[in-house]
Amino acid sequence: MRDPSAGEVSRRTAYVRNNGVVNGAPSFTIISNRCAHLGCPVQPGGPIFEDKKKTATSSGGEEVTIIPMLPAGGFVCPCHGGAYDQEGNRVAGPPVRALDRYDFEVDSGRLVLLGTYSVAKVDGTGAGAKIFKYKLQNPGDPVRASSRGSIRCSRPPDGDRPVQEARFDRLSQTLGARRIVVHDENGNFEQWCSTN
Repeated sequence: MRDPSAGEVSRRTAYVRNNGVVNGAPSFTIISNRCAHLGCPVQPGGPIFEDKKKTATSSGGEEVTIIPMLPAGGFVCPCHGGAYDQEGNRVAGPPVRALDRYDFEVDSGRLVLLGTYSVAKVDGTGAGAKIFKYKLQNPGDPVRASSRGSIRCSRPPDGDRPVQEARFDRLSQTLGARRIVVHDENGNFEQWCSTN
């Protein structure tokens, strides 16, 4: 329970995979069970081994139930048919992004789950995965990148002269789409761009 004062509503399920040791530190993949569509609890798309269930007690006296499972088919949401692969990437249904993940730390040999964050997508698997991580979003909200910086465009805004680089004050990008809208002091223009 993340916040005992909030009561049972703060209980969450986390799918934890031990990736072994990487560069001398333990590596885990920790995926939230909250569907990115409307927040329903996703379930593993494979066998659950209830007969191997264990209960552990944290140093704070909280009970943690550990149930081994094999999400061979990834994760599925029973509410509206959302489906995710083993890394939590959306593969079908109405969700707008990948499943959220947990930050973690290992303290005195114990795995401690920290805050959650939203994920646009994951390239690769396990310890070698590249995670496109963003501030936690509500279910149904896509992740959006907003920052200061520059962009490189593959075609000019007016079609006549090439533009190698444009400065922007705010970048709004819906991930999964190739359209980036750049807002500047002169108004909006649309480009096929990539951030750098």
